Amino acid sequence: MHNVDALHGNNNLQTSQNAAASRLTSRHVKDSASQQIDPASARTGDRVELSPSALDSSNRAAEVARVRAEISAGTYLTDDRINGAVRAVMDHLG
Repeated sequence: MHNVDALHGNNNLQTSQNAAASRLTSRHVKDSASQQIDPASARTGDRVELSPSALDSSNRAAEVARVRAEISAGTYLTDDRINGAVRAVMDHLG
């Protein structure tokens, strides 16, 4: 599993977490002075799980190269692909 913070920095996420923790702590203090909420534990970090194939960019790069070559050669748009796209649109529209 990968931590979402590591994918695109965590500055905005950390700011949001701090603000939420501050609100929780302030609200809690107003409700009960006998208990405290630790702002650091107010929200756990979000996580995402990526499959090994999603982490392997060589598969994606090979697929993109294949499609680009077919487009350049004029062989990408076949009757089957066009008919499939039209059927999909018609099915979606009902």
